[in-house]
Amino acid sequence: MSEAHGSQRSPRLLVVSHPAVVSVNQEPYRELARRGWELTLVVPRRWRHDYSPRPIAPRALAELEGSLLALPVALPGRQQRHLYLARCRAIAKRLHPDVAFVEEEPFALSAAQWGRALHGLAIPFGVQCAENIDRRLPWPVRRMRTRVLRDADFVAARSETAVRLARSWGAGGEVRLAPHAIPLWERTDGATQPPDRTARRPGAQPFAIGYAGRLSASKGLDDLLAAVRMLDAPV
Repeated sequence: MSEAHGSQRSPRLLVVSHPAVVSVNQEPYRELARRGWELTLVVPRRWRHDYSPRPIAPRALAELEGSLLALPVALPGRQQRHLYLARCRAIAKRLHPDVAFVEEEPFALSAAQWGRALHGLAIPFGVQCAENIDRRLPWPVRRMRTRVLRDADFVAARSETAVRLARSWGAGGEVRLAPHAIPLWERTDGATQPPDRTARRPGAQPFAIGYAGRLSASKGLDDLLAAVRMLDAPV
């Protein structure tokens, strides 16, 4: 056992996440900090998205003010193509985390950028896999994805389909189902917790359908609405 672990120091976690530019996406990491992890959360200094005419800047949630490390990026807003304009290896070496999580797809440029730095320093790291379609990608991108998955010690797959795809694409580490976290937002009936499915009686409350994600045609919301219209009321 190392001296650091023998003295029961807090485990160090490095997270790289463009979604965490939006504060609500920092919630899972705040929970880890509350559970004793020493956290550094790397996010883009500026980001663009469809819902704001101007670039947005990250804002730390309460309790994470000292954990946020905002770095400049090239191509802000391009989810799979942005790159950090920073010395990633030097940053990782200075922080010296016990483990790192790159919350990016394995075919994202930033995943390859940070994956190479972390792997070169022998720091265990993982990536996420939310992709559930085996799209034909250019061969350089496929090659990059293969290397990232080969080097990654774990993959947080966001669906069962993503689990299968990550393995078929060459994941060499542990692949586990880890769905996206959904905040406990207040529902329309005033509750903040998910309903107790075991206590439901027929006719006790209407069947509720929810969606959490970008308001984009590619997400299939038209299909969801068409399916809802085929259900019997009350929905």
